Amino acid sequence: MLSNNSVSEIVELAESKGEPMWAVALADQAEFMDVSKEAILHKMKINLETMQKSAQGGLKQDLKSASGLSGGDGYRGHMYAQAGKTIGGSFLTNAIALAIGISEYNAAMGKIVAAPTAGSCGILPAGVISMMNEKGVSEAEAVKGLITAGAIGMIIANKASISGAEGGCQAECGSAAAMTAAALV
Repeated sequence: MLSNNSVSEIVELAESKGEPMWAVALADQAEFMDVSKEAILHKMKINLETMQKSAQGGLKQDLKSASGLSGGDGYRGHMYAQAGKTIGGSFLTNAIALAIGISEYNAAMGKIVAAPTAGSCGILPAGVISMMNEKGVSEAEAVKGLITAGAIGMIIANKASISGAEGGCQAECGSAAAMTAAALV
């Protein structure tokens, strides 16, 4: 069982077993939770589907939060990208639009995946969905990326903080960015 104290621990174990990092993290999580690997993969597939639905909901033109203070910026970013305009390339522009849209969908009381928190809910899904949409990453590979992201999130939670209340927005968004980088790699 992993202690979830360092990335090097997971990498060393993966290398010694000749397995990818996601496979080691999946086996560890299955053992810890006393469930099958298939059950975890199924749950993560459902999480991915929820992320995709929240991305679709977040790009609706008429989306508004209950207060009316937020909504529509994800849509506007998406339209900007659809017009061929970019900020650092189409992948980044689309990922930004998705991240903002998912956050707005959350503010409008839409169902999201807190990854790792509701405050940072758009970052990981936006990266993974953009890889699927723009780079042709399969659903199965995206799920493996989410398993890897979860392992990184556990390390951060054990060594530092993913909580906005404890570490500020940097803890939430920084953790989500690190998890997203791990998922994409």
